[in-house]
Amino acid sequence: MQKITYEMALRALNEAVKANGYDYVYKRSQVTAGCYNVTLAGEPDCIVGWSLIWLGIPVEWFLGKEDGHDSNRRGAGADSVCSMLKKAEMFEVTDDAKELFSRVQSAQDYGHPWGVSVTRSHLGYDWFLSLAGR
Repeated sequence: MQKITYEMALRALNEAVKANGYDYVYKRSQVTAGCYNVTLAGEPDCIVGWSLIWLGIPVEWFLGKEDGHDSNRRGAGADSVCSMLKKAEMFEVTDDAKELFSRVQSAQDYGHPWGVSVTRSHLGYDWFLSLAGR
């Protein structure tokens, strides 16, 4: 089973930021107020979905198409997706990488731009506040 380390997760998150822009703010669904890893059309959606697809997780896995099962992987949070990847024997996500994905997802869900979400999650909230002189 392949492993996703902290360094790999950080690189993938930065690639998602690069693809969408540092100031990109994720727009939650107006219908469900939820976050989705991929759209129903199979496009990467939230920052964790973008990152995991960049790391090689097939879009079809999120949609449940490869095994014929309906799946909640499309809308699952970072912790759940990481557990599902391990259960499916696809990838093992290290604890520190899982924590990074969770922090970034939380920041995104609170409306922070993706670049800020990754920077703050990686360097820590105290460091981020120091930039603002607090």
